[in-house]
Amino acid sequence: GGYYLSRGDGSGRMKVNKGEVSRLCEHFNIKADNPCAVLTQEHAKKFLHGNNNEVTLYDFFLEASNLKDMKEKHQQTLSMIEKAKADVEAAEAKLPTYEEAATT
Repeated sequence: GGYYLSRGDGSGRMKVNKGEVSRLCEHFNIKADNPCAVLTQEHAKKFLHGNNNEVTLYDFFLEASNLKDMKEKHQQTLSMIEKAKADVEAAEAKLPTYEEAATT
């Protein structure tokens, strides 16, 4: 399995692997999983024929606006901050021991 990309100069197609496609999408900030950028058949069915209650529509909005990704990154960042604070507190707790060892 692979993907075929059209060459920009019109000279044909070239086969690339999924990793290369992922790097291209990341480089050009293309969110292929964003339902507004690429509306897959599954998302279209959910949106057009599903029971569009407020929760479902809000989840669709979160995905389309990339707020879902931002929220996840925000949670990861908060976790990293908490870990960093704990590391600083642990290092500060050891500081008197190191100061004492340095003066003797």
